[in-house]
Amino acid sequence: MKALFIKPDLSMYFKAMPLIGIWLNEDYNKADTIDEMVSLVHKWLTIAETTTNPVKKQWYEIAAHNMYSIITKKTYQSLLLCD
Repeated sequence: MKALFIKPDLSMYFKAMPLIGIWLNEDYNKADTIDEMVSLVHKWLTIAETTTNPVKKQWYEIAAHNMYSIITKKTYQSLLLCD
């Protein structure tokens, strides 16, 4: 039996982000399962690594780290400390 996963409402979180929050919210609304949300974290981190815009990089990293924390109940930095 799979554990029940309730997708949190992050609409207020994305509304606080200038402009880029619209794109992040669209991606987030498409992710319905835990696997899709994990894929979304990877997508956002990839965008953050490949963009040349420092503001876009920062917002995508923040969103990805926040999503990782929601999914795992651990901070993204705790993953980095384990390496």
